[in-house]
Amino acid sequence: GHGDISLSLSFYFNQVYGFDISPDMLEESEKNKKRLQELRDDFNPDKVIFNMGSFYERLLIEETVNVILLNNSIHYAEENTVKIIIDNLLEHLNKDGIIIILEPGEDSNFGDKRLNQPGELRDKKLKKINDVRSELREYLENSTQKVKTSFFNHLTDKDGKIRTFMIVIKKN
Repeated sequence: GHGDISLSLSFYFNQVYGFDISPDMLEESEKNKKRLQELRDDFNPDKVIFNMGSFYERLLIEETVNVILLNNSIHYAEENTVKIIIDNLLEHLNKDGIIIILEPGEDSNFGDKRLNQPGELRDKKLKKINDVRSELREYLENSTQKVKTSFFNHLTDKDGKIRTFMIVIKKN
């Protein structure tokens, strides 16, 4: 993405890594990092590192981390690859580290306005999200040796609409 979440988290963590598969998004992230450095004296740009990376492969992280956040990304995974992705991410976590996965919910609005209209495109997108959610559930039910705890939760807004679902996975 644009790096907004990574940049925001840098105020609360010692080191933040942001990964994307898109060179254009990494360029935007670096621009936003420079912009934030100009706007805020309390921002330390050395705490944020943006790199090219995919959750299918080993990420360029020098040491294991305490928290991994996947925001609006795992539903882009190819079918039957959730196990590969989560196993890879668990390799990057400290013992008792957590993976937080935030994904659109059934009432979400999308950046692509066509997906916000009822119809085949939206239905297809929501089906993909639900398929990945099912794959995650199945993986977690069968991964008790690797995963200490996990839970699924819906995050709702003031009008009770489900905008996001969240999964938290704690490493054994």
